[in-house]
Amino acid sequence: MIDFRYHVVSIVAVFLALALGLFLGSTTLQDAVVHSLKNNTDRVTRENKSLDAQVSALEAHARLATDFDKELLPYAVSGRLNGQQITVVSAPGASDSVRKQLFTTLQEAGATVTADIRLQSSLMDPKQGAFLRSLSQHLNVAGDPAQPTADGAALAVGQLAAVLGQRPAARDVTPATIDTVLSTYKAAKVVSVANTTPTTRPGTLAVVLAGPAPSTGADPAATTAEHTVLVEMLRDLDVTAAGAVLAAPVPTPGSGPDVLSFAANANGLIHAAATVTGIDTPQGLIATVFALAAQLDGVSGQYGLRPGEPLPSASSTP
Repeated sequence: MIDFRYHVVSIVAVFLALALGLFLGSTTLQDAVVHSLKNNTDRVTRENKSLDAQVSALEAHARLATDFDKELLPYAVSGRLNGQQITVVSAPGASDSVRKQLFTTLQEAGATVTADIRLQSSLMDPKQGAFLRSLSQHLNVAGDPAQPTADGAALAVGQLAAVLGQRPAARDVTPATIDTVLSTYKAAKVVSVANTTPTTRPGTLAVVLAGPAPSTGADPAATTAEHTVLVEMLRDLDVTAAGAVLAAPVPTPGSGPDVLSFAANANGLIHAAATVTGIDTPQGLIATVFALAAQLDGVSGQYGLRPGEPLPSASSTP
């Protein structure tokens, strides 16, 4: 007969064996897991270092390309717009530094900036529609392309375009008319006129300078209202002047729909006027000058730095 002490020794031995097995098993497994994790970590570290090196090389290459284009820019645009007068209309939020670079580039192309107009946010505010309609009814501007049934903002834009654009063979817009229209809308705080030009005169060509693309959190209604006004300004200036270009910066990743996408969907617009992506880069500045020159030949298009947007032909010259 097996006594009680034998049972106790047997039970203790079983638990000791189980504990020893768990210890040996866990130790072996732990070593394998740690080894695998270390190998994976080392591999990811090597891959990250390789990718960092590739990014650094690409960034250096991009800087060199931009520096090269910056040096090339004056030679690329030289004489492309000789004798042309340019109206520049800037959207709210348009960069001062980009505008300055644009003016310099236009001058290097042989053009003269004759109007520097800054649109204010109040012009894009749908709540101002009745006020703008009432304001426009006190002005009588020959050559106004806006339809009488248009909303208040469109009527104001039409009258501004009528005094800011002029085709070469058209009758001159009188200084008194220009002063009256601009003074009226300046007093209403919907536009401002910069003192970068001695006297504001209509341009034979026009550039509408857009601001950055809206953030994804921007109010869609406000964005649509602003895009509508800018596209209407482009359309009207293309009628009153010999051609017009809408130029915008390169959209940042994750931004909302930009004005160039809006313009691309406007009925018939890109078959008359032109758009350029990348006005904040040397390539975009060159493209803007080429697009303006092409407008004189009746050529329109979508140009710039996004897929499907080539550089305008360099053969177009005044």
